[in-house]
Amino acid sequence: MIMDCTTCHTPVFKVPPLPDISFIPAILATNTAPKSHEEHFIRKAIDTSKLALSQIDQIIVKVKQTLEFITLHREECSRRTELYQHALSKARFLPDEVLSEIFLHAVADQAKGMAPLTYDMQHMILKVCKRWHAVALASPRIWAVLPCIGINNTGSQSMEMIFHRLEKALKLSRSVPLRVCFKSLTSQTDPIVKTLLPYSDRFDHLEVNGFLFSLHDLALQISGNLALLKSIRILLWADSWRDEKELSLPLSPFLDAPSLAK
Repeated sequence: MIMDCTTCHTPVFKVPPLPDISFIPAILATNTAPKSHEEHFIRKAIDTSKLALSQIDQIIVKVKQTLEFITLHREECSRRTELYQHALSKARFLPDEVLSEIFLHAVADQAKGMAPLTYDMQHMILKVCKRWHAVALASPRIWAVLPCIGINNTGSQSMEMIFHRLEKALKLSRSVPLRVCFKSLTSQTDPIVKTLLPYSDRFDHLEVNGFLFSLHDLALQISGNLALLKSIRILLWADSWRDEKELSLPLSPFLDAPSLAK
């Protein structure tokens, strides 16, 4: 039988007793037919056993359902325990300046690659939680690390979104020196480059990775406006489609930067 507790309604399982088989070995030890009263008793015992089997099957179903319920209940209890533990996470007790330093390392690592400009690390940090959002907005250094800009990460993206995020980064970085990387520049990236050039007096580190003519065009536009530039990295590509024999390496505008001249 299956009964529920009248107080907590938890299933209480009452397993039926096993049938008495104490006299069966004596009958089975011979090959004679059981007597009339023995046959009657045996048939009654069979009916009782079949009823017990049916009741046990019902209990087994109920036990499985109860086990499934308890398992789900345990999982929910475990989930809630983790929520409480998250409330005491060590990350919550980190000072704002330490969080800001961690964010700076995160955005610097991403800036080394060609991640899509519409999915920059700074905006991912903003979406984590209210505190991270507030700390990120109050940390101009993380906005001064701009993602690498080139055809590989602007080709299929919304230029409106790129400009919006770039302008936001320039605003939130305040007066902090900028780290800028141009890679494989083309006419498609010209609008982005032109957006950054008015801020070239804040360039702290500049990396240019592309064809020589791209470097020439860039040097002409930012010449004499590199007051804070402390380091520059140039990687030039061979161009079999364009004659560059008359082009020289345009280093003079960069070497005129006061910090580099020292």
